[in-house]
Amino acid sequence: MALKIKNILKRILPLPAKTQNAGFARIEFLISQNSKQIDDALDEIKKIKYEIDVQNAKLLNTIEKRNAIVLSELYNQKNKINEALTESVTSLQNPKVSVVIPVYNAAPYLPQCLDSLRVQTLRDFEIICVNDGSVDGSVDIMNYYEKSDPRIKIIYQEKLNAGVARNNGMKIATGEYLMFLDADDFFEPSLLQHLYDNCEAFNSDICLYTGTHYDNKSGIRIPASYFLRNELLPMTQPFSKNDCPEHIFQITSASACTKMFKKSFVENNNLQFQSLKKTNDLLFAYSAIALADRISVCNESLLNYRVNVDNSIQASHNHSKCEFFKALSALKNNLTDYGIYDELKKSFQKMAVITTVNYINVQPSTENAREIFDAFIDKYAGEYEIELDELFINNILSSYNQQSNSYILFQLYKDSTMQK
Repeated sequence: MALKIKNILKRILPLPAKTQNAGFARIEFLISQNSKQIDDALDEIKKIKYEIDVQNAKLLNTIEKRNAIVLSELYNQKNKINEALTESVTSLQNPKVSVVIPVYNAAPYLPQCLDSLRVQTLRDFEIICVNDGSVDGSVDIMNYYEKSDPRIKIIYQEKLNAGVARNNGMKIATGEYLMFLDADDFFEPSLLQHLYDNCEAFNSDICLYTGTHYDNKSGIRIPASYFLRNELLPMTQPFSKNDCPEHIFQITSASACTKMFKKSFVENNNLQFQSLKKTNDLLFAYSAIALADRISVCNESLLNYRVNVDNSIQASHNHSKCEFFKALSALKNNLTDYGIYDELKKSFQKMAVITTVNYINVQPSTENAREIFDAFIDKYAGEYEIELDELFINNILSSYNQQSNSYILFQLYKDSTMQK
C-alpha cells in the first residue's frame, strides 16, 4: 500500500529527494497506524461495488425484459394490423358497406373523419372519397390514406357539388349497404357494425340513427334531437309510411348522413341526389323514406355532426338562398308520380313549412330572409297547397322566438293581410 502511494506521489510531486524521503516516512507511519481502518474501508468499498454491480445487473435484466415485452406487443400489433389489412383486401371483393364521402376543401377535418372510419369495429367495408375539385390539400391527405389502407378509393370530378359527388360514388360502390357521410364530420367506432347488424336483423331498406352537434369552435357536443324524433316512432319495427302517414317526414331529418340504405333498394327505385349547392339530399332521403317498406331504427348517437364551420357543405347559407324550394318541389313531384302524395300530403306540408322557416331563420341578412319569405308567400305556398290562414300564421308565431326572422316576417304578413 505504502509503495503504491510513494510511486503516485513521485509522479505528481516532483520534490527534492530529501523532502520526499521525509514525506514518505511520515506517510508510512500514518498508514501503519491506520492500516486496519483503510483495509476495512477498502472492504466496504468492495461490498458497495458488488451491490452496485448486482443492482445494475438486475436493472439491465428488467430493461431487457421490458424491451422484450414492448417488442412482443409491437410484433402482435403489427400482426393484427396485417391480419386486418389482409381481411380487408379479401373483403373488398364483396364489402358489407360502401361509405361515400364528397370532399371539397376539407383538409382541416378530413384526417379525423377518415381515422374515425378506419378504426370501425366492422372491418369489411369500403370508403369512396369523391374529390369535388378541392384546392386546399385535401387530395394529398386522401392519397396518403389510400396508400395506407386498401379499403379507401379516390375518384375525381370538377367542382359539381356534393349531390353529383354522391351519385358518382354510388356508381362504383360494391357494398350491400350504402352510407353517405360528410368529410368534416367524425363517427363513433361502432357506427357501421351496429347499423349493419340492425339492417340484417330487420331486413331493412333503411336504418335510421341519431347523433350530436359538435361545435367546431368550442368542442361542445349537443344532442341533435331532430335527427331522430323517438316520440313520433311507431310502436313496432320495422315500419313504413303506412304506419304513420301524417308525420313520416317528421321522424327523421332530410340528411342522408343519418341513414344506412340497402343498395339494392336504392338501385331498384333509381334514387339519385340532386345537383344542388344545398339541400341536395332532401329529395333522395325523403323519397327513400316514402318508398321503403321496411324502416328500422338504431337508437344510438353515432354521428358527430360538425357545426360552426366556415367552409363545409352546411355553412353556405348566404348562397343559393331559394334553391331548397327546388328540392321540395321535386319531392312533391316524386310523391305524385309514386301515387302517394295525397296520403302523405299533411306530412309533406309540415316539412315544407319547417324547412322554409329554418332557412329564413339562418339567413345572415334581413334581405336574404325576405327573399325566401316572399318566394314562399308568392309562389310555393300555393304550389304546396298550404293555406295561409290565420290559424297557420298563429302556429308559426307561437313556435318561434320573437327576435327570429320568421316571427318578424310572418307578423308583418299577418298585420298586412289579416286586418284588411
